[in-house]
Formats: sequence, structure tokens, C-alpha cells
Amino acid sequence: MKTYILGLTGPSGSGKGAAAEILKEKGFSVVDADAVYHQLLAKGKSCCEAVRMLFGDGVLDENGAVDTKKLRSLIGHDKMRMELLNHTVHPIIVDDIAARIRRAGRRGQKLFVIDGPLLFESGGNRTCNAVLCVLADRQTRIKRIMLRDNLTEEQAHTRLSFQQKDEYYMKRSNFVVYNNGDRAALRQQIEELGAFWLPGGKE
Repeated sequence: MKTYILGLTGPSGSGKGAAAEILKEKGFSVVDADAVYHQLLAKGKSCCEAVRMLFGDGVLDENGAVDTKKLRSLIGHDKMRMELLNHTVHPIIVDDIAARIRRAGRRGQKLFVIDGPLLFESGGNRTCNAVLCVLADRQTRIKRIMLRDNLTEEQAHTRLSFQQKDEYYMKRSNFVVYNNGDRAALRQQIEELGAFWLPGGKE
């Protein structure tokens, strides 16, 4: 069996995490791009050094790692600073994920998921055989974000206002699932699409 890399993306509150868990049960090794990014913000790591060079030592904590709260405060809603940060760290993250997949591949793992909310923006989709996006209606997402991140409804709406529209993901993805119901409904959609990527499925 050849290595198969499935990209997983979608807007905040859509339920990518639930989809990733289902795919993990199907034998996929899940690489969480956000988790990789935060690991690389540790002292001496590549993203830490890149961010320090961009914004100075003021974004570091007492241990020399990037303090994400300070970084978010510095960037705020400044689009230029956000683009500068993304342009700098995205290639580092994509390369690190590719290296992790190569190492796991040498150990015999063949099925991978790259779970990345900015999969297309970072160019990470170019390393994938296909991309699955998870969508949900706006009000469902608002409720999930409020519960998950302890935000007010206004704060949740503000967060979503900075994200891509559903059409952005739909135009760029190979597969789309809708996560407006329970996990069983999401699982059924993923299993139906799984014929395209699971062992013994369609080519």
C-alpha cells in the first residue's frame, strides 16, 4: 500500500477534531498542525527563533519560548502583521510536518491526516493526496465556539468574521462533509467517502 495523505480543514467550530478522531479510528496517523506550531514555539525551536527575529524579545516568556498571549496581543487585528507572521512560520510548519510523515512512513505507517485550519493558506495542501473539509452552519459553529473557548456570542461572531467563507473551502477541497448533527451522522459521511482512501477502496 502506498502512502496516502489526507488534508483536513474547515472553519472554527465546524468539528474538525471530531472528524480527526474518527479518521484515527480508521487507521490514520493524525498530525495536528496547530500542535506542531506550538511545539515549534518552544525555546530554541525554529518558529521561536523566526518569531523573535520578527517581533523582538518582547514576545518571549521567562523561559525563552514564545508567549502566545503576548504574540496575539502584539498582532491584534493588524492584517499586515498577521500576514508577515504566517508568511514566516507556515513554510517551517509545512516542512516539519513533511519530515514527521517521512519518519513515520519509514516505520511502516501509510495513512496520514494533516489537520490544519490554514491548510490552503499555508500551502500544506500541496503535500496531500486529497483534502476533506468539514463545514457546519454558522449558528452551530457559534454555539460550539462559545462552549469550547468560553466566549460570549459577540466574541464568537467576531472570530468567525475573520475566517474564510464556506465557499473558499468547497472550491478547493476534494471532499466535503457537514457536521450539523451528532457524531454518528458525521461518521456515516466519512465512512461513505472512505471508499476513496481506505485500503481496498476506489483508486
